[in-house]
Amino acid sequence: MVSELANDYANFLKLDMTKELLPIHQSVDEMLTRLEEFETLMNVMHSNQNDSSAKAFAKILQCKPEIEILNNRVNYLHIFVNKVNDDMTLLERQVEAAEVQLGIPDASIKSLLKPFFAKISKEPLPTASHVKPGSNYTKPTLFKTSEYFPRDDPQSS
Repeated sequence: MVSELANDYANFLKLDMTKELLPIHQSVDEMLTRLEEFETLMNVMHSNQNDSSAKAFAKILQCKPEIEILNNRVNYLHIFVNKVNDDMTLLERQVEAAEVQLGIPDASIKSLLKPFFAKISKEPLPTASHVKPGSNYTKPTLFKTSEYFPRDDPQSS
């Protein structure tokens, strides 16, 4: 009976390694197959990407002259806006100086809206006769759009 019991337990310990490892081998083979498919797919994508990037680069190079024209126009516009800002600042200073010379009150919102809500006064408006002698107005040199937006540009309209 002990020998029978030992034989029964021995059958539990007997392992057929090929039978036990067969599912693992199948899984590894399937993974290798999938990895090869993935590698093939990546190679195809890489070659397509090289073709696509070469095509995109060629298209970008074709657009280079138009991009340069646009860049120049943006630069001219930036310079133009700065010049207009400088000219407006200069004109504002001159208007403020003229208001001080003519005795015109501060040009606040109230003073701008006052004529609409106040009675019409019979006082004469300040004229050139109120200007101090010897103070002549000199017109500032302002921008010219032709300096900033040349007409020889084929894209200008």
